[in-house]
Amino acid sequence: MLIMTFQQNKFLKLLNAITANSEQEFFYDDECKSVVLVDSDRKVDASAFSSQINGILCDLEEKKFIESLPTFGIDYTNYRLTYKGMHHYYFSFETVLGFLVKSVIIPIVVALITAVLVS
Repeated sequence: MLIMTFQQNKFLKLLNAITANSEQEFFYDDECKSVVLVDSDRKVDASAFSSQINGILCDLEEKKFIESLPTFGIDYTNYRLTYKGMHHYYFSFETVLGFLVKSVIIPIVVALITAVLVS
């Protein structure tokens, strides 16, 4: 199941905004507490996430919303959004819909069938 915390969801929105919902590479700059696009001067303040940034990045990578890229000796780890990260609302909706079908619709159908067979 692809459950994200509120902070992860907010951070993923920030990443979608700075990368224009594309696979542009970015990194987190610890000194100025911001997300910076590689090969660009564009950066977005991410100081609200600075105390949890490593956990957020690791968990988003583990859930395949972002992927880390080879660093080639630079100080920062570069990341990029995956297809799942660019379209996380679709995957979240799909998860919720699957839950509803398994937990609500199927039990109702089984109860109706049971009621018809018993009477």
